[in-house]
Amino acid sequence: MKKIVLTGINARYSHSNLALLYLKKSIQDLDWSTEVSEFTIGENAEKIARALASLKPEVIALSVYIWNSNKVRELLRCLKVYLPHTAVVLGGPEVSYDWASWLPELPEKGFIICGSGEDALRALVMKDFNTAEKIIKAPDVNFDSLPFPYDREQMERLKGRIIYYESTRGCPYRCSYCLSSRGDQRLQFRSIEKVKDELDFICSFRPGLVKFVDRTFNSKKSHYREIWKHLAENHSQSGVVFHFEIFPELLDEEDLEFLKAVTAGLFQFEIGIQSVNEETLDAVHRKYDREKCFAVINKLAEPQNIHLHVDLIAGLPFEDYDKLKLSFDAIYGLGAEHFQA
Repeated sequence: MKKIVLTGINARYSHSNLALLYLKKSIQDLDWSTEVSEFTIGENAEKIARALASLKPEVIALSVYIWNSNKVRELLRCLKVYLPHTAVVLGGPEVSYDWASWLPELPEKGFIICGSGEDALRALVMKDFNTAEKIIKAPDVNFDSLPFPYDREQMERLKGRIIYYESTRGCPYRCSYCLSSRGDQRLQFRSIEKVKDELDFICSFRPGLVKFVDRTFNSKKSHYREIWKHLAENHSQSGVVFHFEIFPELLDEEDLEFLKAVTAGLFQFEIGIQSVNEETLDAVHRKYDREKCFAVINKLAEPQNIHLHVDLIAGLPFEDYDKLKLSFDAIYGLGAEHFQA
């Protein structure tokens, strides 16, 4: 049986690659053997190439992000030496928007998927990777119909590591610095009952941290409230921590009252403020009501039951050193447990 190795290069060992698990599920019924192989950016590219060569794959699929792009380029050069006849498929956000610069890096039998990978990879496998088309521009998949990416085998393999989960794909906002703002990425929601069942399965393995990768988790009240309520009612004593990226301006008093009563340590919130400079926010399409956002963050911080993580981006338009200092002071002054710039 032919083998495809789904390969991730993570920022650190505690991380894992959710995309590879979706891809594995998307082709599990086809006559190919699939294996997930993960490394870190701290590992030597030649060592990674040798490890992949030892698996004797016909195809290697690589997931490319901003944090691993340089390492992937190194690895591609090594693969031409260690696996000169193996087909290579690249996918992920870093190649989706910049495929032209990656095309020269490909081996003779190489492909780049731009957009959602599940249907596109399945189509390539069904063609036995025999196609002259190098750039495959894939439309959005039906997110709610995708198989649940985790099973017992993967949960056991990822024991002690962060478990990533998504209940939505896409984002309602169009911040120009974010790849999730692309017009071809519509916002889609996974059905609430599926989400509850899937989270229950994940929690049965008692992972330390479940990190939602939803770009704006609280974009739809009927969605996020049901999930928060389910977790609070069923998993508050499990020892599992749930991480969400939220937009504070969307929370109302009912949400704040609910969150005030949540068991300490159950939730942690990541809040991307990015800047307080109005001209900058307007330029990058990140407008928000600063007074309301900061007031909500202060209310979230007051009970001290939810770990808060706030973000700042350096280098945005119209923000020189002095304006950056103003943003730094304002965001740092919120007193969140973690401040990332």
